[in-house]
Amino acid sequence: MIVYGEALQRTSRSADSKNANRQRGATDFGSCATPSSRGHHPALSDRRANTSNPTALAASIRETIQQADSRLPLFGAKTLNEQIDETLVQERIVALLSSLFGIVALLLACVGLYGVMSSLVVQRTHEIGIRMALGAERFRVLRLVLGRGMAIALIGVIAGMAGAVGGTRFMVASFLV
Repeated sequence: MIVYGEALQRTSRSADSKNANRQRGATDFGSCATPSSRGHHPALSDRRANTSNPTALAASIRETIQQADSRLPLFGAKTLNEQIDETLVQERIVALLSSLFGIVALLLACVGLYGVMSSLVVQRTHEIGIRMALGAERFRVLRLVLGRGMAIALIGVIAGMAGAVGGTRFMVASFLV
């Protein structure tokens, strides 16, 4: 648990008592915080429970700390996981939005590629018809259309990669100045 207040020192128990409690099935909290001005206090250092829910222990820990020193305020007690979750909320939101924008960009790229391929087929419909009438195999006609579309897509990928590398170098250079 996180305790806000005066400076705290950590006390710990011997390895024998830890092993004995593990055999009984008790949860060992390792060490507990005691006010540094008071020194070692047995009620704070021997805190154990048979629960895996640290939030259920908040009231018990608050009571024990108040018994040791009534001037020591205890507020905002949180588990470490709760504090980490609160700290990482902004990063998680940015990651989620980046993923969503990436998915939208991918969908737009797919629609654009479909549009280019459709436009190529419409422009060459007459040529494709003549080739088929003269006995061209379906596979060769399909390869002709898809080959042209893939060539355009490959040019777009190369241009996009070059732009990404250039943009990254520009951004790194501008942050280092």
